[in-house]
Amino acid sequence: MSPFFSFWKSPALKTLESMLKLSNFERQSRLASDEVKTALTSLGTDPGVAWLDKNLVSPIWPEWGRLLYALKPRWEVIDQWIRTDKLHCLVALDALMKMADANDAFYRKVTPDLPVGATLQSMNEAFVVAIKNYEKESPRLSETVKKLRYAWPLKGRSCKKVKMPSAIKNIANVFFLGDEKIVSAWRENMAREMEPPESDTDVFCSLLEYASDEGFVSHIDWRSGFEDVIDLLQNQPHAKELALDWEPFEKFEGEIEDLFRAINCEMCKLNFEMIGIDEGSGDYCLTIQPPNAVSQLETLIRSLNNPTLKVVKFIES
Repeated sequence: MSPFFSFWKSPALKTLESMLKLSNFERQSRLASDEVKTALTSLGTDPGVAWLDKNLVSPIWPEWGRLLYALKPRWEVIDQWIRTDKLHCLVALDALMKMADANDAFYRKVTPDLPVGATLQSMNEAFVVAIKNYEKESPRLSETVKKLRYAWPLKGRSCKKVKMPSAIKNIANVFFLGDEKIVSAWRENMAREMEPPESDTDVFCSLLEYASDEGFVSHIDWRSGFEDVIDLLQNQPHAKELALDWEPFEKFEGEIEDLFRAINCEMCKLNFEMIGIDEGSGDYCLTIQPPNAVSQLETLIRSLNNPTLKVVKFIES
């Protein structure tokens, strides 16, 4: 090989090696970037795995596992890494976590496809090795293995009975427009949680989360941009029925609650209301409903006798 090619490095390798020279804080940010993922995957699966194997450095963040997952390694590689040492084990487990999450194991509660070449038995055996060898050295390892065993249960995922207060079931009927199939889907989803809710408050929070994920309510961070807020709200089922021009609200000037009051003012002209469900978190959980449903929600939420839960109305003064 000529001296030129002996010293030449591809742009991908330069990107990867420059990352290793950064401080721990800067490296974590770079590990999460698409640029680094693209550089690594451009090497191909085997060379990319070899590069990771050679250049792993502590501390091990989940971003290392994201990179291993992006390379789509076979189970034999993941299994070997779990058994190699603590650093490799954590990266391999984080790669499996990313695989499970990408396949809706934790949201939809479905069992994801197995890694290529794996069986449930071989995965469970590897998890046993991870716990036995490295549990005392890594506080987060036990929790990660617990989640992975939930994602890929050796004997099938259990469905636990959750006590359902009638008030919360009725609130679900309001949110989901009386669609019993969606109500049943939420209840099954909740019953298959790794740790199903036990208190009425936890059941209600599970309902809000599911309704938000399915687009029936809008969970709004108070720091959200107005365009993001409008995008969420106008896709709610009732909002799609309304002849409301949403575009002017995207350029609204004022505080976020001023925006909510302005939107609700227009909603009321169309015989609908936008209200908030305050669960004490500081964020906003908004739902668009006809007035009779708003009154029903107020009564039902009040009947839960939880001082942290209340309906918030956005009325212009």
